[in-house]
Amino acid sequence: MLLMDAYDKIEDCLSKLNGEPPKCVKYEKNGLWGLKPYDGKILSEPFCDQIEICAEFIYFRSGSTRVRYYFYEHTIDSDREESRFYENGKVGLKNSDGSVSFPAEYDEIYDWGEDCDVVYTRIGKEFHYYNHKHEEILTEYDRIPDDKQPLVPYFLGEDPHRYVLVCVEPISEPTCGRDCFAYNQWVRLSLIPQSQIKGLFTGCKLIKNSNSDLGQFKSPDTYLYSARTCMSSGENPVSECIEQLKTLGCYESSWQYLLKISCNRNTQIKSDDLCNAINFYKRLKKCIGYYIVTAYDDSLKDGEVRAFQVHYYGVTEE
Repeated sequence: MLLMDAYDKIEDCLSKLNGEPPKCVKYEKNGLWGLKPYDGKILSEPFCDQIEICAEFIYFRSGSTRVRYYFYEHTIDSDREESRFYENGKVGLKNSDGSVSFPAEYDEIYDWGEDCDVVYTRIGKEFHYYNHKHEEILTEYDRIPDDKQPLVPYFLGEDPHRYVLVCVEPISEPTCGRDCFAYNQWVRLSLIPQSQIKGLFTGCKLIKNSNSDLGQFKSPDTYLYSARTCMSSGENPVSECIEQLKTLGCYESSWQYLLKISCNRNTQIKSDDLCNAINFYKRLKKCIGYYIVTAYDDSLKDGEVRAFQVHYYGVTEE
């Protein structure tokens, strides 16, 4: 079955439910599945290999096409997560060899990926994070009133409507409930309201930029995507911070980068160290804009340098 054919049949089936997909049941005929209202009227001949009516969406699988239709958003999203599987209206995870990693008993489940030992699960409004040994992790977080997704406190994916950034920082070993193994290393996660991000760059000194000013970052339409931070006190601390940021998945997409370099007033940063950072951003093939600023932070020790980077996309106001 062609991909578009499957989508068309799913959309046609949903359109006949009069906008009330929760008030429907699945039915089987000749090994295929379809949907019908509770009144029993057949909407169309069955065409799907699997249909699961879950708590917040309907899952359809037809050949290689896998989509989820969300009741309240009235949207259809492709389910590209190969490891997810569905049974009896619930979701679970399977390993690459087909064995069950997490049984299908959740309303939502999400594996952060091969280089992360984090699995997010949710049943109703109760969420938990686990490692792949089924040990609970990430138990410590701050609730932020502006957060539009309080059920997902540590969400690293793309969501422009959340108004909260998850800041990732590499650490040597876990010591608290905000630490996990991700990006092939131990990291600490923290939540930062987007409303506070721009204030973190107030009073900084602009060292280098690819455009005329920071208009895009200051625009109210700016989409803040991610935050990363790290610290070094080595021979070339700025360059060493850049090397740490590389390991955190910072530079795998395009858009703009704003890098803040902080040190105390007694620490002198070498000019060639800053030049190395500038040249790195200039060479980024996917980078469409970068800014490097400096600021004093007297809470840092002599020789310590902290790098704080925001990955964002904005449109300069006319």
